[in-house]
Amino acid sequence: MTRFISIIAILLMGSIASANQQTEVQELLNQFVTSIDKNPNQYSIIVEESETINAFASMGKKIVVYTGLINQLDNGTALAMVVAHEL
Repeated sequence: MTRFISIIAILLMGSIASANQQTEVQELLNQFVTSIDKNPNQYSIIVEESETINAFASMGKKIVVYTGLINQLDNGTALAMVVAHEL
């Protein structure tokens, strides 16, 4: 049920990045959440297609990362730092 609600939230957000980007960033979030002994199904991440260079945490344990930010990052470590900060 939680995964279904996450998908609905993604659809309501508007323009979403490629499924591949979404999956990669969700897997990164799941690794962090699992490492702090939390249930990864309680958290979701939305990669929104936008030139905006930003990420933010929202109510309901959701994190939004814009593709503009992802495109500016040099490597996966930088993205991991952003996700960890928002978490």
